[in-house]
Amino acid sequence: MILTADERKALRRLLTSDVSPKLLDLIIEGAGLNTGRIDLDGPYEIRWQNVLSEAERQGTATLGRLLSAVVEHSADLLEKIRPLVQRPLPDWPNTPGAPGDATPSSTGNQTSEKKGMLPTVSPPQGEGPIKILFLSANPLTTDELRLGHELRDIQNGLERAKLRDRFSLVSRFAVSPRDLLRAVLEIRPTILHFSGHAEKGKGILLEDESGMAKQVNGTQLAQLFALTKDYLRCVILNACYAADQADAIAQHVPYVIGMKTKISDPAATEFAVGFYDGLGRGEDYEQAFEQARVLVALSFSHPEFEPPILTRRPSPS
Repeated sequence: MILTADERKALRRLLTSDVSPKLLDLIIEGAGLNTGRIDLDGPYEIRWQNVLSEAERQGTATLGRLLSAVVEHSADLLEKIRPLVQRPLPDWPNTPGAPGDATPSSTGNQTSEKKGMLPTVSPPQGEGPIKILFLSANPLTTDELRLGHELRDIQNGLERAKLRDRFSLVSRFAVSPRDLLRAVLEIRPTILHFSGHAEKGKGILLEDESGMAKQVNGTQLAQLFALTKDYLRCVILNACYAADQADAIAQHVPYVIGMKTKISDPAATEFAVGFYDGLGRGEDYEQAFEQARVLVALSFSHPEFEPPILTRRPSPS
């Protein structure tokens, strides 16, 4: 085994007490673990014990991915886990050159960034990097969404893109209003992507401290985005009926993309992948938007939702 008995016990207790049970499936998916080999029944601590055992069985790379996935969803745990796991692991910040360290990677032209971001190199002269902030929420009272699957497909597409070195991707799950404000102002994204639920004519649904739905309407979002004019260029609301919020947000953001009606999980993911594939080829926001709509039309023989809407910031009068 990779961990000592004491390390494993301390780590299991920390994860049991500090990681929300609703995040466990997302973390397992992010680590690429085969759930068919893990017994996820029984008390929460036993489930973590089984997850850790399977990650160790698969090797140091898998254990590193698992811990990185934990930190990706609960960033405050990084400093708590580090003292418990001192040994080098791939994809874990205690490893020289791993995400989260300032140590240059072995390729020489890439620098490592915080976990949850793709490696970036210096952008072309005169062009800045494109920071994508992926935010999601799936309140306990709403239908379960495969949010980790959408994020994974976006990241896989960006990693193979021609202009992949221009992009960085940061993710936050189970987002509350406080998390939203902090993430936007601290990360200063070029693109903000929200994936989750929205109510028609009322707003998107974030989470409160207990995991219940917290509604945030377009006017409230516009107040936040009024603070981001120096850097935010595009907002994507990948949720049912989210286009209702677009007009208010577009007063402060050049491009706002939202869904006019209901949208299925697979269609929402396909649209997102198509949009970022377009950006990765060097298309502008409008071209990437149109190509994403075409991809959904090609992928679903019977359209599952009305085409999303692109709202542009009004021209100064």
